[in-house]
Amino acid sequence: MFAFLVILAFWLVFLVVTSLWQRWRRNRELGKYAELTSRLGWQLVKKPSNGEADRFLGDAPFPVGSRRGVSFEDYCYGPYRGRDAAAVEGRVVSTSMPHGDMGDGSSDDSSSSTYAVWAVQLPHSVGAFTVQRTGTLRRKFGAGDDALIGHPEFDERFTVRTIQPSVAAAALNGPLAEFLLNDRRAAKYPLRFTDTELISWDKDEQSPKEIEPALEFLNDVADLVAAQQPVGVGATGPAWGPSGAGGAQVTDGSAAPASAAEELIALVRQRIADSGAPYRIEPTQSWFNIVPDPADPRWQGCDEARVWRVTPDADKRRIKVSYDSHSLGPDGSMGPRSRSGQAYWKDFERVTDAGSTALDPSPRNKDFGVAVVARVGAEAGWRGPRNDAWLGYILFGVIAVSVLGAIAAGLAVLTGAAH
Repeated sequence: MFAFLVILAFWLVFLVVTSLWQRWRRNRELGKYAELTSRLGWQLVKKPSNGEADRFLGDAPFPVGSRRGVSFEDYCYGPYRGRDAAAVEGRVVSTSMPHGDMGDGSSDDSSSSTYAVWAVQLPHSVGAFTVQRTGTLRRKFGAGDDALIGHPEFDERFTVRTIQPSVAAAALNGPLAEFLLNDRRAAKYPLRFTDTELISWDKDEQSPKEIEPALEFLNDVADLVAAQQPVGVGATGPAWGPSGAGGAQVTDGSAAPASAAEELIALVRQRIADSGAPYRIEPTQSWFNIVPDPADPRWQGCDEARVWRVTPDADKRRIKVSYDSHSLGPDGSMGPRSRSGQAYWKDFERVTDAGSTALDPSPRNKDFGVAVVARVGAEAGWRGPRNDAWLGYILFGVIAVSVLGAIAAGLAVLTGAAH
């Protein structure tokens, strides 16, 4: 009994000391944040709850395609080297989906993971893709969905993830590829390019002393982007290069061929433009979104809008479509997600059978996203989700036979006992 009380007392003391130490460390970190934000003229939001950091969700380093199970704290933002910049700590409380691991041998299947995330504003769009130093296992075994930019040394040492490889090739070839190959910081900081920001992260709690070194690297990369001349948005999306350039150029001077996903994006973009529907295309690293264009006056008076997520599987030439519904404010701004859904094979059949009526460009047409993807996909040789109804019938049959067999066996036992 005495030994038990000693052990219990030891654990109580340990828990109290640990709690006091964590509180001391937290107060010390907040003091450092106060010094940092005061010196840089930044703002600090300890517990962001109004969507300030939601733009970082949905792709690396957070669960790909998911906006659930992630909480943020210590969101600080302000100007840095003449650009808007931000830093935040994100905690993944449930990791049932992959985190966009790029082959560094780590695993994110724990119940809780914490990331320090940094971001700077880009001068113009360069497309959506991620760049990370290739890990040993990935270099040895490779991966079928890695994009190649046409620079042998860069393709050997870095992993690029995107559904628009020709756009990534246009952005990376030249000074940026050489910079990443020769700067040691590129091994520490993975890069995620979006249409508006350049993001990096580290799998650790955020520390104020790590913010400025990370932003220095990101700004050096953004400077190289700024030194290039944007060449506009073509059929495959945004591209950029030297002054006077056009198209996605690789090191041998030839244009990088468009991937199947890029061709699908181009066709959907063109069909939306032809229909005059108030939507636009926003590609990400793994899918592309069909989103409302709030500048279009047709959205005035609408209280809800849908955002469709289109995920192309180029190898199987299949398309998956899901959607999120959002409330619309008087100024056209979208509120938080109100509900979500998935387009199944029956939905693809329904909008295909409906013909041109399903392509009605009215904002009130809640089938438009599925309809345009189904129509374009069918014309280009893509298919919608598989018809898995037969699996349900088989499962139902197996269960029914099992139940009837059990009943028959029970009756046989009872009958035998009666005799």
